[in-house]
Amino acid sequence: MTLRYLTLLSIFFTGLNVMAQSTSIDPRLKVRFSQEQLSDMQANAPSRLAFWTYYLDHSYSIVDIPSEKAEALTSLEVMEIPSSQFNGFSILLDEHQKHGATFRFKGEDKMLVIKPMEQFINEFNAYYQSNKK
Repeated sequence: MTLRYLTLLSIFFTGLNVMAQSTSIDPRLKVRFSQEQLSDMQANAPSRLAFWTYYLDHSYSIVDIPSEKAEALTSLEVMEIPSSQFNGFSILLDEHQKHGATFRFKGEDKMLVIKPMEQFINEFNAYYQSNKK
């Protein structure tokens, strides 16, 4: 890992500790965690709870495929889950996040765009700075 990457992660987790003070449990987290785990995170690791909530909201995007680009994107890996049922925990995004990735949803004119980790952290830092008290 580069020093820049480690610095970004450090800033990211420092911001989470401050933001986590008022974190509630997002029901989407129940796809990956039990209620007991979520309650434990809320009580003992609020920064972890804040991280996973932010992750679900900002680590990927589902976008429409422009008709003029649809043919050029047919070689993308296909996502079997309908876009309406996709959750950030539907697949392991971690393996794709270092550099980012793009998938098509089967039978839809939509694609999944997974953000590179560095972009994700930069966006979080900007969000955190703009919401600082």
